This record gives sequence, C-alpha cells and structure tokens, in this order.
Amino acid sequence: MRTLIVDDEPLARSRLKRLASKIAYVDVVGEAENGMEAVNMVHVVSPNLILMDVQMPVLSGIEAADEIMQIYKDDPPAIVFCTAHDQHAIDAFRVNASDYLLKPVSLFDLEQSIERACKVSQLGKRDWLDDSTFFTIRHGDYAERVDFGEIDYFRTEGKHVVVGMPGKGEVFVDMTLRELELKYFPKVLRVHRNTVVNRDKIKRLIRNENGNFIELIGCDKVFGVSRRMLGEVKKCFL
Repeated sequence: MRTLIVDDEPLARSRLKRLASKIAYVDVVGEAENGMEAVNMVHVVSPNLILMDVQMPVLSGIEAADEIMQIYKDDPPAIVFCTAHDQHAIDAFRVNASDYLLKPVSLFDLEQSIERACKVSQLGKRDWLDDSTFFTIRHGDYAERVDFGEIDYFRTEGKHVVVGMPGKGEVFVDMTLRELELKYFPKVLRVHRNTVVNRDKIKRLIRNENGNFIELIGCDKVFGVSRRMLGEVKKCFL
C-alpha cells in the first residue's frame, strides 16, 4: 500500500513512519511538511493511503484533503487523520476521511484504521493482495494449494501456528497469526491473542460463567473470545 505521511513535526512523521514500517503491506513512498506540499506530492508519488495531521501551516490537513478529493474524484486515496486535537473530527469526515486517530497513535489503532480504510475505499478491491482466495500448505518437500473456504481457523501451538480444516485436522504453517491477519483480511478475524478464525465460518457466540466463546460451522472446537475482540466478533451478528 503506497503511503504518504504528512505532518509539520519531524518527530511525528518519524514515529508514524516507524509504526507504518511494522505493517507488512504498507510502503511509505513519501513525506510532506504541510498540506500544500501534500497536494503537490500526490501527483508525484500516487499514494493510495495518506496519514495526515490536521493543524499545519500554509494549508491545513482538512483543506489539503478537500483539494485532493476534488482532484481525484473517481479514485481518491484513503485519508486517515492523525492529530492531537479532537475538535476537527466533523470537518474531517466532511471531506470523506476514512478515519480520525488521536495522537499518540498506537500500532494497533493504526493497523485497525488502515483495515477500515480498505473496506470503505477503492482499496477495498484488495488488488494489492496476492491470491487471497487460496491458502498454501507446505508439507516437507511439496506444497498443497487449498481453497480458503476449507479453512476453519489458525491458532498458536507453542511457538508455531497450525491451521485447522474439516476432515484434515491440524497442519503446521510457516506464517505468524499477524501475517495471516494482514494477508487474508477481511476473510479472517482475530478472536483471541492466540486464535484467528475464518469469518465466514462463525456460527454462534456463547457467554457463560467462564467467559465468551464462539462456535464455527462444521467444527467441533469452541474458541475463547478476548474482551478486547468481543466488539469485533459481535459485529459479525449484526
């Protein structure tokens, strides 16, 4: 994902760049110090995502976003505002911002925001993902390509990750849960720090004295849902 970072504070740009570098599919292609510079750089680096401050000299982030949206009406980049002030939120969404984050921005919030931007913008086409309808399982000296619909879940097993499939049991894979989340979003959903499930397989959310759990279609396992992810899981039932 070609990303432009816009902030008049060098330290803020540096921090955002450092966080963005930890997201596998994000490629920072440029930096700008104010809104006017951002508008000019869009022509040069052609970003599909802009992480931008609001209060900046010459041209504010809101004004820059308005100009960018006017220039690229048919296929505008997704814009996520990262600011220390919350009073500009209404103006931000007036110019069709994808999201609005308050500083200091955490890695988790940034990842979640970018994923939401993918859903509501042209990035939702997911053209930048590589063959996400299939999953490759490696068995020693050979690899097997399976349809993603055959997968129930991924979970950690010690220091490794296993994939669970109906009729095939569990097989070790050579990717981390975070890498799987990023590559196969929005097909998968993290429900716990050690579990990622196939979103289409979610059947039932259960709550008892031991906590929250989900059942998957055609799967005899029950998976715990962390408090942190409970809200996202509930959205699957809306």
